[in-house]
Amino acid sequence: MYIILRGVLTLAVASVIAIMAVGPASASSPAAWAQHDKDTQQACAAASELNNPVVHPKTVLFDDTVGMDARLVTGTWKPAHMNGAKAVMLCLYDRKTRRAVVQDADAWRGAFTTAPAKPTAPAAAPKPAVKAPVAPTPRAP
Repeated sequence: MYIILRGVLTLAVASVIAIMAVGPASASSPAAWAQHDKDTQQACAAASELNNPVVHPKTVLFDDTVGMDARLVTGTWKPAHMNGAKAVMLCLYDRKTRRAVVQDADAWRGAFTTAPAKPTAPAAAPKPAVKAPVAPTPRAP
């Protein structure tokens, strides 16, 4: 009985030490976020295969059930037949595997060059035309 109790106690102490050792490393410190941002930028830039890739600073962080971050990457196409045309790529970064995949997102190209349209007030319904009163015609006696 003493040997089993000693083994359980040793396992419990080892588990607590392991949890304490891992805890601070997995915490979301400012340095950890900065490193994560740097990792996603590098992975997305490389995956885009664009000339002069620019990974935009805004990141969409999905929750841990999805485990992905989304970023936009702009640059110019490498193939000669594209004549240096501008490109916009959507990058999804998998936090678990630390891999990035990209897809052409040409539909969002204008997101960085034009301001969103301002909402306009609905047009007022046209007022019905008002007819001027007509004076009755006098009758002859």
